[in-house]
Formats: sequence, C-alpha cells, structure tokens
Amino acid sequence: GQGGRAAADFVSARLVPNIRAAAGPRVTGDALQKSMRDAYFQTDREFREAASEEDAASGATALVVCVASDPEAGTSELVVANAGDCRVVLSRAGKAIDLSTDQRPNCSTETSRIERAGGFVEDGYINGHLGVARAFGNFHVEGLKGTETSPGPLTVEPEVERWRLTGEDEFLVIACDGLWDVFSSNNAVDFARRALRAHNDPGRTARELCEEAGRRDSADNVTVIVVCFSNDPPPDKAPAERTAPPMGRAISSEGLSELQKALRSDDEAAVEAQMTSPNLGLGRRLTRVASINPSSPSRGNGTGLSGFSAFSAGLESAAMTTLTEESSPGLGESP
Repeated sequence: GQGGRAAADFVSARLVPNIRAAAGPRVTGDALQKSMRDAYFQTDREFREAASEEDAASGATALVVCVASDPEAGTSELVVANAGDCRVVLSRAGKAIDLSTDQRPNCSTETSRIERAGGFVEDGYINGHLGVARAFGNFHVEGLKGTETSPGPLTVEPEVERWRLTGEDEFLVIACDGLWDVFSSNNAVDFARRALRAHNDPGRTARELCEEAGRRDSADNVTVIVVCFSNDPPPDKAPAERTAPPMGRAISSEGLSELQKALRSDDEAAVEAQMTSPNLGLGRRLTRVASINPSSPSRGNGTGLSGFSAFSAGLESAAMTTLTEESSPGLGESP
C-alpha cells in the first residue's frame, strides 16, 4: 500500500470476490484472463465510491495467481495478474522463471505509457509523486489516475500472463518489492530451494527469505509467499547442460486435486494457521506466509502489500494474509 492501509485493506477484501463473480461458474484460462482485468478496474471504482477523501489518497498494488485446469486436455495453467512492482517467480527444475514484470515508472515500457498519457517520470516517480506505475487508489493527485476509457499516467490495469504448468514445476516465490530490491529471481529461487531441501517447510522458507532481506538491508517492507507443488522437497539439481522442458507437460490430475483441496477451506482461521503449522504440504502446505517490516517510511514506499492470493480452478477460496504490527515488532514502520 501507499499512503496508509485503507486501499490495501479494501483490495484484500474485494478483489478476489470480484474475480470470482466476473469469471463465472466455468473457470478457464480465457475466462480468467478477461475477468481478472475487469475485476481490477471494478475494485478500483468501488474503492473510489466507498472511500472518504482521506482514504481515497491511499493506494495499493496487487498480484494475483490463479490455477486453471482443462480436464478435457488434461492440462493446467497459471494465470497471473499484476498491477504494481510485486513479482512471482517459478522454480522449474531449479531454473528461475519470472511470471510477472515489475511495473516501475523508470521501466522503458512504463515510461512510454506514462508519457503517452500526458505524464512524466522524475527520479523514478510518476509526476514526481508515486514510485509505482500501476496501482489501486491514489486519487488525490489531479490528472494522475486513469480509467478504462480514459488512460492516465497511473493505471490499475493489470498485465495478465498465462503459463502452462509442467511436471518439472517445483514452487513459486511471490513477494513485494522489499524482497526483490535485494534478491534477484535466481538468487531467491536458489535460496528457497536450499531451504526446502534442508527442512521441506515452505512457511519457514518464506520467513527465512524475509529475514535474509532484512540482513541485506532492504529499505522497504517485505512480504513473501512460498507455494509448493509437491509434498516432497526439490530434487538435486540436474546437470548444468540440461535445459528447461517445453511448456506442454501438465501437472498431474492428482497434484491439481490436492492443490484445489488446499484452497477450498472456508475457515479463515485455517488460512491463518498456515503460517505456523509444520504439517501443511501440497494439500497440506500450499500458501504459508511470513512477513517482516524492516524499514522506516520513505517517499513512494507505503506499507507493503496487505495480502496476496493464490487460488484454484474452482475459485472457491483464497489464501490471504494481512500485515500487522505483530508481524514485525520493533522493526520500523507499521503497516
């Protein structure tokens, strides 16, 4: 979030239900690709209508990961929507694959988009105000925020990417910019892979990534999710000459079934318990979350993401977490 937590809290509560409603009963990659874009704009409109003048000045980034399956084809895919500077990285046979793009104002494609919309980038900030190129909220600066029909320098429109799951896919690392400021994608996958091979605990792995970011002097909040696709730890790395497999092999139907079961609980307490239970695996350990908040506020940096979502083809539940002061006592800025 930026400028307080109002937008982050609102998006955490409304974005996933809006995606569910827009996608309809039969969730396919095609349906998700459109519904995720529509839901981002809808949630942004709802926040503007519901927020007080003060709250409307706050903002939030959001990254959503969905799993969609095609039973007839026997394939599954990840559908990733991102508005902001978060990132999701896939470990495929130990190789790091970025599934999203960091949308920062000084990125060449974002700079071009901002300038076409009548804005400018100064020292990495849109119109000298905001350090992210796409976000919810931030309605306080006149002429900054665009809509579906009238583009502005700042937009909530997500980039949506689709990726076929394969039998070589091991885990995801989903994190806000506080991690990626001090970790490359390859570095994060290598770190997480070593941790999972050592103790096979994704919740502990997420916490260790957060702690290591703090040791590396990350200047921002850090939120991490580790999503595992197998009960087993990653195998030894293949020989260096081995290349990543083609995108066509699907995750097994058993694995997808376990993934869906893990996300089907209607009990929010069960989601919160994922952070501490040592026995959660694929089906038991899908999306445990650890977070720290190592920095004091600075221009353009807000409270980190209030929540991430990873949910299945059934879209029946979403695993979310909200940063709290208790997540990181004494570590600086509270969310």
